[in-house]
Amino acid sequence: MPEKKATARDLAADDAALDAAIGEQKAAEVPDKAQTRAAKKKASASKAAKPSDIAAENAEDRKTILPAGSKKAPGTLQYKGHPLVRCGDELYYGSLDKPFACRLVIKSKHTFQDLEVADKVTISLMNTDPDLPANEAFINTSSRPGLYAAVDLASTWLDRQLRKA
Repeated sequence: MPEKKATARDLAADDAALDAAIGEQKAAEVPDKAQTRAAKKKASASKAAKPSDIAAENAEDRKTILPAGSKKAPGTLQYKGHPLVRCGDELYYGSLDKPFACRLVIKSKHTFQDLEVADKVTISLMNTDPDLPANEAFINTSSRPGLYAAVDLASTWLDRQLRKA
């Protein structure tokens, strides 16, 4: 017997039946919103933690995340004792609360084993005083091939400048 060709109407009917079956399956898997809210209220009422308990838990978490005597925020990358923060192709090395910080800008990249690696990085040592004009804020500028060499130079400049200040 020859095979019957599927028409657009047949395909649309099959799609509608499949969508209905998937919708029924999802509805069976997802609990009713009222049931979910009731379960959350019941769980929160049974816990009923005191504010002092929550503060103690938070303090305990801070102790486990931060080493003793550390003033850095959780999740902040540090290199040689100074914070290193990245936003796109710009990195800031050092704290803006101190008189000096470094700005590193990735000028070019290449791909190595499915990773983007910085080729050329520009380093600028800058004064963080907000009253200074932009052209006077930058003290020293250089360029290095690669991020490690750039951050290492920034570390040297920043340490020297902070010792002078």
